[in-house]
Amino acid sequence: MFSDPNGNGRFEPGESILRVQESPAIKSLTLGAWGPGTGQWITYEADGTTKQNGTFTFCDSRGAAKAKAVILLGTGRPRVSALNASGDPLNCT
Repeated sequence: MFSDPNGNGRFEPGESILRVQESPAIKSLTLGAWGPGTGQWITYEADGTTKQNGTFTFCDSRGAAKAKAVILLGTGRPRVSALNASGDPLNCT
């Protein structure tokens, strides 16, 4: 996670790294993209809101039955679910 004052979505010299986290000890992990037309990243504003709603689906080698989704609202509030934002089962394809 990094600060992006110029808003170009790329980490560049002079920008601050806010957080670094190690990869989980999982052999295979698929991170699903979010809804159409929302871009390829999530931007948090100074007030904690985001410009996008999004669902990130985490799948591993156990398949969709064990998948979890992090659903992000425009308010900036994330929640974890075993279903997608529409209440349907998660897809790990």
